[in-house]
Amino acid sequence: MALPRKVTVYLAAPPGDGIQAAREHFRDYVKPLLNAAAVDFDVVEGRRMGELRHKVAEEIRGRRRGDEDGPLEVVRKNAGIKRVEEGGVIVIGRHTWKEYLRGIHEGWLGPLEEPLPPSPLPSERRETDLAPVVETLEDAIAGKAVWVDGSTDPQEQEKKKKEELKKNAIPAPFLLPSQYETAKMSEQIPGRLEAAAIIPFPHILGFLNTPIRMYRFVTRRHMADEVCREAAAVALGFHRPFITAPEPAGTLMMQEEVEDGLKTRKETGEINALEYEESDWPKKVWNEERYQGEWTDGVSVDERIRERLRKFFIPTDREPEYHSAAMREN
Repeated sequence: MALPRKVTVYLAAPPGDGIQAAREHFRDYVKPLLNAAAVDFDVVEGRRMGELRHKVAEEIRGRRRGDEDGPLEVVRKNAGIKRVEEGGVIVIGRHTWKEYLRGIHEGWLGPLEEPLPPSPLPSERRETDLAPVVETLEDAIAGKAVWVDGSTDPQEQEKKKKEELKKNAIPAPFLLPSQYETAKMSEQIPGRLEAAAIIPFPHILGFLNTPIRMYRFVTRRHMADEVCREAAAVALGFHRPFITAPEPAGTLMMQEEVEDGLKTRKETGEINALEYEESDWPKKVWNEERYQGEWTDGVSVDERIRERLRKFFIPTDREPEYHSAAMREN
C-alpha cells in the first residue's frame, strides 16, 4: 500500500532553440536511469523564458493557499496510501536552474496575490487617442460614431487586445531578487526543501560553431558519464546540503587567495552550478531586451532559502568500481 518515489523533472527550452532539444537530452541520458531504478517522475516544461519560474512559484503558492488535491490524491489519502520516501527534483541546464531558484524564492518569500501596479502620476496620464469622428452624413443622421481605428466600440476592442495579451504573456514575477532580503518568509515553508539534481545540458548553435559541435558529438561519452552520474545520485536518493565553502586550500596558495576563494564560494558555491554553459548561449540572449533578467542576471539566493536547499550526491562507498579506480590512478 505504498507508492514509489516520485521526482519532478524541470525542462526549459534552451536559449535560442525549442523545447525538443531539452526533451531529447532527458530521454537519452536521464530517463533510462529513472526507469531502471523504478523512480516515478512528472515533467514540467517551460517553452519561453520565465514560464518555468512562474510554474514553480505558482505550485508553491497553491500549497500555501491550501488548494485541494485532485480526486485521485484524495482517494489515496483516505486509504492511507503514501509515497515510500521523499522525491526530489531534477533540473536540466543552467537556464532552467536559474528559473527554478527564482520560482522557489518567489513562491516562499513573495505574496500570494499579484501586487497591484503603482497608479500613474497625474502628469503621466494622457487622454485617449481614439477620438470619435463622423465620416459620413448617414452616420451623423443615425447618431453613430465611427472611430479612427475602424471600430465602433473602442472599449470592446481594447478588451479583446488585453485578453489576447493575457493568454500569451507570462505573468511578471511577484518578487524580484533585490527584494529577497526584505521579504517576509512564509511560515508554511518546510525546514528542508526537496533535494535537487542539476543536470548538465551543453547546447551550442550556429554554423560557425560546427567544429565545436562535431567534437562534442564524437566525445559525448564524457558528457553522458557526467549526466548519468547525477541521475544515478537521484536514483540512490542520498542528499546533503549544498557546499557553500571550499575545502582547506593547498600549501602553495597564498593566504589572500584562500580568503578570496572562501568569500567567492560562500556567496555561490555549488548553487552557482554550470556557469560555463552561459558561454554557449547566443549573443542575442545578452543583447535583446526580452531575454534580460531571468537568464542574464547572476544567481541570487537568500540565506533562508540556501540553508534549506539540498543536493543529491553519491556517497564514497557507493562509487562505481571503475570510477573509484580512475580516481586512485589520478
